[in-house]
Amino acid sequence: MKNKAVRATPKGRSVDPQARNDVQALLAAARRQSGVDPRRRDLLIENLHRIQDRFGRLSAAHLAALAEAMRLSQTEVYEVASFYHHFDVVKEGEPAPARVTVRVCESIACALAGADAVYTDVWTSMGQEREAVKRRRLFADYRVDTTLMQHARRDALFMHCLPAHRGEEVTGDVLESTCSVVFDQAENRLHTQKALLAMLLG
Repeated sequence: MKNKAVRATPKGRSVDPQARNDVQALLAAARRQSGVDPRRRDLLIENLHRIQDRFGRLSAAHLAALAEAMRLSQTEVYEVASFYHHFDVVKEGEPAPARVTVRVCESIACALAGADAVYTDVWTSMGQEREAVKRRRLFADYRVDTTLMQHARRDALFMHCLPAHRGEEVTGDVLESTCSVVFDQAENRLHTQKALLAMLLG
């Protein structure tokens, strides 16, 4: 009976040499800094963070290299990485995620460009009634109307916590348009408040 050969590396895709060097360098630096062996199984998430912080993503090549270094299966490493939404897992052949872009705007149109939702609130809250006239004058350019909504995405939502002042922070046609989800918001709050009352009174 022949003896079954023992694999030198964990089962899975072959490890890219550059990715192996990258991971080994990160783990060596972590060991110098903490004095703890970073290849311990309980440090997997911490090591994923190290790769994400260094390269801005978790590539398939780096995940395979980390699995090899920690003597874990590539499936286990991938499942952990993909479970947490704050990791940017990039599959082989996929483009890297875009870098964060900060856009400084001097106009409403610029600020709303590409927006998924437009959220507004009353201009004058309780206790600010004396400032109502002044606030209507200052915020007039920020009234949400159909023209303003056109700067956002075509499928953008309009949101408001209600009650709304028609003709001030929002026009009636936007408030009652198909893009408005203000009444869905109100219904969601209703269920939340009912649950809170049931907990307090139950």
